[in-house]
Order: sequence, then structure tokens, then C-alpha cells
Amino acid sequence: MSKFLVVKVGGSILRDSRSYLDVASKIANYPITPNKALIVVVSAAKGVTDNLINACEGDKASLEKVVNFYLEVARDVGGYNLEIAIQKYLKELEGLVRSTTACEGLFKDVVLSYGERVSKALLLNALKNEGIKVSDLNAIDLIVARGKSDSVVIDYKATKTRLTPTLAKVLRSSKVALIEGFIASNSEGFTVTLGRGGSDYTASSIASLVNAEEVHLITDVPGVFTADPTYVDNVKVVRNLSLAEALEASRHNVKRLHIKTFEPMRLFNYPRVLKIRSFDSLGTTISRVSNGNCSEGVVKTIAVKTIGKNSEIVLIGEGIRKNIAVIRKTLETLEKSVNLIENLRLSSSKASLILEIPAINHVKEVVREIHDAVIG
Repeated sequence: MSKFLVVKVGGSILRDSRSYLDVASKIANYPITPNKALIVVVSAAKGVTDNLINACEGDKASLEKVVNFYLEVARDVGGYNLEIAIQKYLKELEGLVRSTTACEGLFKDVVLSYGERVSKALLLNALKNEGIKVSDLNAIDLIVARGKSDSVVIDYKATKTRLTPTLAKVLRSSKVALIEGFIASNSEGFTVTLGRGGSDYTASSIASLVNAEEVHLITDVPGVFTADPTYVDNVKVVRNLSLAEALEASRHNVKRLHIKTFEPMRLFNYPRVLKIRSFDSLGTTISRVSNGNCSEGVVKTIAVKTIGKNSEIVLIGEGIRKNIAVIRKTLETLEKSVNLIENLRLSSSKASLILEIPAINHVKEVVREIHDAVIG
């Protein structure tokens, strides 16, 4: 039986001082069995990474926003002593950004890493205020990556070699371990970042290496939606996705899904289940092995993206390309829009039906109508 549960705390819920305290309270009361330890992966606070990217491009106001935000949270969460500790991090950050006019490559990665490093220090203090004994883990020491620039990936073998003995000690001393997401080090010891969705990737990778049955990605929404809420008003939460469906959805940029997150599930036996949820919702359950909840031929979610002069509307669900009723309803909906049937290009995969149509102003209306027809 697995000794760990991995929980990632997303930046979308780390908005202010109150949210750090609320997250600490939620973790203190997280429903786990007595024989399990909790590994918490934390992101930078909301907006911090974007501001640090802007700071790297010379925007002094963005750097000031990060400094002021984190200092305010430090004062509210831990008082004077925490503020002084966080100030040291932020002075280092300011010194780095101001020391160069070209914040690029590995230097940029070091700057971006402060978003997670400071966020972890704040949550660590908040957890201790809850009376929780927490083991403070350093992602730069434990998570090893290889590759360059946009192709950085986690080196599972090297990471496991570092992670396993460290976590063995954690189990003896505490039931909660806290580590940064998104950041790692390469074989030469330089700090690197893991790209878009990097904290999710960190969490699923750790889960795979410690044989954790489940990983929970905590965000500000109740799960994956049946469509983009800006397109469709009456969206629902998708309760279950197969791994194939989740991979297909991530390829088509469905929100909350990043393709690297699912690589460990695809390559290894663990995690068997990945949940995308808020603290207060059941969320969306993604299963490595079908458990009977992933119905064949059912449209789970609809993705939309523009490619050049065309729009792609992607219906995602295993087996839907064989579901005549779904295809008929979809074509009937498209037929109501002038010239869409005549210019339609249809393709499919194991887990999707792809409709390529000329880019139109009323694509949102078309998506809404398809959603009502095939999902309801």
C-alpha cells in the first residue's frame, strides 16, 4: 500500500494573505489515512510568474508588485520575523534582476524560481502556525531535469535516487512534506524551470516515483468543464476522464490540462488516479486504467482553437467517432450555420472527433449549440 498522497496547491488559489492561511488550514484537515504522509507541492502565488517574466524584460513596476505582494503576505502570515526572512529572498531577487539588462536562459530561470521559493516559505510558516510538523524539501536539491530551454523534462532515475532516501527520513519525523513545484536543477547543478504546467508535472512525477496511488491538483475551479465557460453558460464538471481522453484534451489546450502532467501516468504504474479539483469539490477524476466510469462513446468535453483561417472544434471522448448519434447531432447543428457543412473537414482519433471549419465570428454560438446537442 502506498505511503504517500501528493497534493499540489495551485497559484490560482494563492491570491492574498488570507488564502495562505486558508490553504494551511485545509491541509491540516486533509482527509488521509493515519498510515499515509502528505507531500504538498506549491506554486508561486497568482500572477507572480507573469510579473517576474515582465521584470526580466525590464518592467520595474512588475518586480515591485512581486516584492510588495510577498512582503505584505509575510507580515500578515508570520509577523516581523517572517517579513525579515522573506525580505532576504526578495533583496536577492531585486539584485539579480537589476544586475543585467538581458534576463535570459538559465539566468531567467533563477529569477523565476523565486516565485515558488518565496511562496513555499510563506506556506511553510502558515502550516507551522497550524501546529503541523512539516518537512521542508528543496526542489532544486531533489528534482533533477535534463534538456534545454522549452524541452526541459524531469530525469526520473536521477530524481528517484535523491528523493527516495529523503522521503524515508520524512516519514520518521513528520506526516507532511512541502516542496516547490515548477523548479528543478540540471546535471550541472544549475536551476531550471519546467515550463507551462510545471507544478502539475512536478506533482505527478513525484507521485510516480514514490508509488503514490493518487495525486490531487488543487485549483480555483471545481474540475475540468464540459466546455470553456466563456463560450458556454451551462457548463458542467466532467466527473471522469480516461488517461487517453485527458491526453487528447491536453493536446487541444483544454484548460487545467497540460500534456507533461500525464507523462508519468503513461510511463509508470503510478499514480493510478489524478484528480483536478478545488478543496471543496469532488472534481474530475482521471484514471490510468479504466474503472468503468469512463463511458465509451460519450462526449466529455469540447475544445476550440483557431489555426490560421480555420477553427477547430474538438469533441473529446473515447469511441465517439463510432457513435452515429453524436455525429448526426453534430452535423445537424453545423448545417444550421451557412456554408459550414460545405466547408467541413472531419477527422478523428481514438478519443476525439475533430471538426475543422472556416473561422467565423459566431464560433461561440456554434460551440454552444453543439454542447447543448451532444452534452446537454
